[in-house]
Amino acid sequence: MSSEKVGQLGVVEDKEDGEDNGEENVEEPEEQDGGVKDGGPNNRDDDDDEGPANGPVQGTVAASPLENIAQENPSEDKNSEENTSQDNPTEGNTTDENLQTDDQEGPREKLILRIPRTNPKTRYRQTRVRMTKLESDVVAYVESYNPKGKEQGGMLIECDGNDANRMMCYSVVRPREYVHSQYVRAVANIYNREWALEYPTNSRRIMLDSSFAYQKLKTRETYAGLLKKWSTPLQKIVSADISVVYVPVVDNGHWWCVAFALKDQKIWFIDSMYTNPASEHSGDVKKLIAAVEYVLHWRDTQYNAALVWKLKQMHTWPLDSISFPDYNDNHACGIVMLMAIQESARAFTKTMQVGDINVARRALFLSHLNSDFNSCRPLLPQIVATHCPVR
Repeated sequence: MSSEKVGQLGVVEDKEDGEDNGEENVEEPEEQDGGVKDGGPNNRDDDDDEGPANGPVQGTVAASPLENIAQENPSEDKNSEENTSQDNPTEGNTTDENLQTDDQEGPREKLILRIPRTNPKTRYRQTRVRMTKLESDVVAYVESYNPKGKEQGGMLIECDGNDANRMMCYSVVRPREYVHSQYVRAVANIYNREWALEYPTNSRRIMLDSSFAYQKLKTRETYAGLLKKWSTPLQKIVSADISVVYVPVVDNGHWWCVAFALKDQKIWFIDSMYTNPASEHSGDVKKLIAAVEYVLHWRDTQYNAALVWKLKQMHTWPLDSISFPDYNDNHACGIVMLMAIQESARAFTKTMQVGDINVARRALFLSHLNSDFNSCRPLLPQIVATHCPVR
């Protein structure tokens, strides 16, 4: 997979327009040291509870968030993009490193966001999310959720036994909200279904339930327990047919992901908060490496694979990470992670940009809502008629 191309995951909103069977008695391998530098603790806010996932549905591949976006005149001007922010420069994706002042603006400084591009001759105009009337009504229904109320609202997304209701979807579209762990579980099932159609059977992309990491890191689940209960996406698949395994992790509300590129023999980190996630998460990654290798090994053994995964090899693999701009929103980590997983399934890149994070939240939600593997999709008109006020 390429590591040179810059990924473009999201959008910038228009100024004018105002997210088995296992072998339980097998001896468990020792967790591996080496290959990752020591890191420090993570201090953040709320922690999500984790739980199981399973279930069957079929359809066609849904559009990515970029396909829910309308671009305007991408052919004008040829240098780096400028996104002017005067009303509230502390919100959105503006950072101290990216901001420059225009001395000719008089007493009031004009803040200009400089967005790095691999091709300086390319200019991307500002874009916005286009929504149908039904989509607009659903988004309005989600955004009107009252976090202080007890009613969680109707189910809007469901795939293979994992679902996300109005409250969980609110955590995606609402600015400065952490993405709910149950929403990530539902999306993992959608991604796995879409990837099964999009990629060849010998180059599978697999996203594990976030409960896999939670059970290993927080409850100290045994390897046999992880194999039997928390590795459902890897059932009936041998390691030789897998290109990438994504393991999402939530820690005190902060989302990050470690991706094991089996074909390339490389480990990628997806974390929008830290500039050196390999060091920051070194202790957790050592445990996850051993857990993933155990599952791959015993799945191969269980299905009589021609080549059985050899234990204790991942800790020697090189480490790399996808870098992101500072979005000035510590709650956006889950949004960035889900979009980066979706995009890196096509090709890993050293740098990715999501654009305006609040617009990206809507685009991401709509891509999941409109997936053909969302079993709630045919019910959306009924949900709107039942719950949404007449507009």
